[in-house]
Amino acid sequence: MKNLIVAFDIPEIIRRGLETGKLIRRGGVIQHQDGKIAMWLREGPGMAHLSRSGTIPPQLASQLQFLQLGTNAILGMQVLSLGGMVAGFAMLNSKLGRIEQKLEQVLGELSEIKEQLNWLNKRKDAKIFAQLRTALNQAQWLEDTGRQNELIALRFNFVGVEEHCTQLLVEMLKARQAQSKAELFLQYFLLLCLATVSRVRLEIMLEGTTAGIASLDKARQHIGDLAQRFHHPLTNLKSNPHLLTISPSLKAKIIQVSGSINEARGRLYSYRTEMEWCKTNNIDLNDWENLRAPDQENAALIFIRPMKPSPA
Repeated sequence: MKNLIVAFDIPEIIRRGLETGKLIRRGGVIQHQDGKIAMWLREGPGMAHLSRSGTIPPQLASQLQFLQLGTNAILGMQVLSLGGMVAGFAMLNSKLGRIEQKLEQVLGELSEIKEQLNWLNKRKDAKIFAQLRTALNQAQWLEDTGRQNELIALRFNFVGVEEHCTQLLVEMLKARQAQSKAELFLQYFLLLCLATVSRVRLEIMLEGTTAGIASLDKARQHIGDLAQRFHHPLTNLKSNPHLLTISPSLKAKIIQVSGSINEARGRLYSYRTEMEWCKTNNIDLNDWENLRAPDQENAALIFIRPMKPSPA
């Protein structure tokens, strides 16, 4: 693809910019202070293998550390991919399984205090996961068979999952259990993000990139409001005395979850920069997602640079 450079290591000019603070990373995009794009990060084919094995090679570990991307952000606590707004419904479906597995684990750990969590409904959760998985499978089949005009019937399913997650997150916040059950809050938050990305991807296919950007902007505002409601009590302990007696281990977990929430928001933002770039440069989003370079099959992390800066 013209005007783009694909690499498998952090370019020296980018490394120096991050070290001096002239560049900042926000999700899957690295930008100048004025917002111009310096580079995008993208998970390569090799990342899926690493996710299954749970091991990180030293070179990749060094890259992640330099980019302030903990291994949990890649292998454990993050389901939104680095780069690639049009990641494909099949990939989104694979990410869904990761959330479902983690949520089941967290709920199992909380089973002894189930009576305190009367807003939870595991049966309804199972129905929601089945609804989202079915919609993603159907969307992939419709896309593969060229029946994109039938995708509109699936939008209802994605919206339903978004509403379900929003309701649960709001109930946790109202009950002042978002921080004490931080891991549980995170899984519903990530499920909300995944359902949102799925819906936006569908809307892009139906209405175009401009409509997709507007839809993503609105969703980011809503998701950002929920994130702020999670973060705010941590900066206002006098009004939230229930947080004064939390254990050191829970405090560490809350900090970790806060970082994962911020990372998810950053990736939603970086998706927008990709969409805007494609719109400005008349690039089809599917062509952007399918951007390939020689010898990338084993690459876990790919770096994509515009030949000249572009406004975000």
